[in-house]
Amino acid sequence: MKLLSTITALASGESGGLSEAVVRELCEGADAGEGAPVVKAHLLLMALRHNDGAGRVREFCGFSDLEEAVGEVRKALRELVRRNGVSERPWAREWAKLAKGDPAKFREAVGNLEHALAVRLFMYRFNNDELDAAERVLRELDELEKELGLDKADAVAAGWAARLAVVRSQDFHQYLEAAARFEEVWRGLQPLRPPLKRYAYRMAEYAVYLASADKADEAERLLKSYRHVLWEEKEAAVAAELAAAMFGVRSDVGARAVAEALEDELLPSVKLFWGLAAEEDVLWDCTFLRDPAMTLCVDLVLLYKNYGKASARVRSLLKEYVGEEVANTLDSAAVAELLSPTSAFAHFILMLMAAVDGGEGQAALHTLLAMKKDPRPLAQRLYQEIYENCRNHVENCRLALLKTFFFYI
Repeated sequence: MKLLSTITALASGESGGLSEAVVRELCEGADAGEGAPVVKAHLLLMALRHNDGAGRVREFCGFSDLEEAVGEVRKALRELVRRNGVSERPWAREWAKLAKGDPAKFREAVGNLEHALAVRLFMYRFNNDELDAAERVLRELDELEKELGLDKADAVAAGWAARLAVVRSQDFHQYLEAAARFEEVWRGLQPLRPPLKRYAYRMAEYAVYLASADKADEAERLLKSYRHVLWEEKEAAVAAELAAAMFGVRSDVGARAVAEALEDELLPSVKLFWGLAAEEDVLWDCTFLRDPAMTLCVDLVLLYKNYGKASARVRSLLKEYVGEEVANTLDSAAVAELLSPTSAFAHFILMLMAAVDGGEGQAALHTLLAMKKDPRPLAQRLYQEIYENCRNHVENCRLALLKTFFFYI
């Protein structure tokens, strides 16, 4: 096994499918040779996630205190830079060549790895709803970014500080104070330099802040002037335009743009209810799915055609989330929209769509399904806030949706 390249690839993915034997082999490799800190760093990148694979890595590698483990590895990485080299062991050969051939690039590579660790540790605390701990890690991350001299487009601490403050806000006044930081972040990025894709999410944040701060004209000008930047990331674009539309910003984003942006995160059958596709085309697309998604996709097509048995099946499925009374009173389109998303983020986008159209109650129902698809504790709390506020059509519905927007974007 090419240990380092394997670990590096897995660390950038979800690592959910790793077997126990593979995890044990990777962890054993983390204690071998001078280059062990590089291996251990990538293992920690896997461990600092919220999935089953991450849990196995934490258990078998003995990462009982993640923050302590990250601190130790960061110190070891710095010692590695000081010595300007790693082991000649086969799995570390690429790093060894880099150290000998281009010391500056080696230092940059190790610095980037240390930065990735600090970011992932912050994200772990943040997603775990450990916001005080997340703030502490964020201060260290900010210091590290200054030390490394990162380009502002690559530095993330300032943006995450704003998001952290937004998520903590308890009322709209606190939210506006927190979200105002996005203006400083955006202005600090000027002038934009290619690749423009890296600015899309920062622009989305600033546009939504302007819209929510009763600066609709400014938000519209920004969305128009920097459209080519925002739409480098379609998911960020549709989320931003829909969130801004909740505050009266004109937008041409509708069902078609949402379907194109979410792609595989929506069952094809919802396109029928949105008038975007023909029945035979949707049925054909359904056949490429695996069960139970394929069966549900076909049943939703039959629901569209008013087949009684299909209607009974999908409403029976829906009542597991929303209750029998609600499941039986919703119209077919609402049922399809609730059951079509395959990810929590797709549910969130449809919450924004519903809120723009005055369907706060439908937005609240989406949370009951979204919570089953995103296990992160902070996501669970934010969805609970949406449910409690939006089902009663209270003003805090928009605040809850905004907080969740900045959680995802």
